[in-house]
Amino acid sequence: MFPQGVLGKPSLADPDKAVPSVEKFMDYMVQLHNDILERFPAGKVPPIEQMTQRDPKLVAEILKGPTNGGKHLYVLGFPP
Repeated sequence: MFPQGVLGKPSLADPDKAVPSVEKFMDYMVQLHNDILERFPAGKVPPIEQMTQRDPKLVAEILKGPTNGGKHLYVLGFPP
């Protein structure tokens, strides 16, 4: 339908046309990064019940760790 992904006139292509949209995207990524760090600073873990739909008992055992009487991370095979 569109050979080699060309739409319109390739002779009118100019990389400077992409600069505003790339800058806007990068500003969004920086803002997203800062929002995540503000909500969950280094060392603070998000609430686990909001991060998975697995059995809460299994997740608690995995978070406990194998050296503390829990389970190892590798018990989470696919499919659950």
